[in-house]
Amino acid sequence: MLATTALAALSGPVVAGTAEEGRSNFEEITHGVDETHHVAKGHRADILIRWGDPIVAGAPEFDPAKQSAAAQSMQFGYNNDYVGFVPIDATRGLLCVNHEYTLPEVMFPGIRRKQGAKDGTSPI
Repeated sequence: MLATTALAALSGPVVAGTAEEGRSNFEEITHGVDETHHVAKGHRADILIRWGDPIVAGAPEFDPAKQSAAAQSMQFGYNNDYVGFVPIDATRGLLCVNHEYTLPEVMFPGIRRKQGAKDGTSPI
């Protein structure tokens, strides 16, 4: 996180528009939780990477029922709570992703949470 902050400080702010342009110009969507990924009219959402996608050559195919620490070390993790883009120049940039914590009982079949763990941040 410190490296991301330092890079952002060196590169300056990423500005989406100017004061003259005013507020963002998209139609607000209704807040809700369902099986559909809602996107404002005129915009689109694409999957860039998801849990288990290979991040190095030779990564095994993702199988959540047979996950191991060795396999996961070669695959994109889960529970990322921050994504930031730091421009380097007109055509390149650095994508920063933070995985705050893991829940082994989600990642590895057969592991159960210790009794007394009350929230998602508690270690098992």
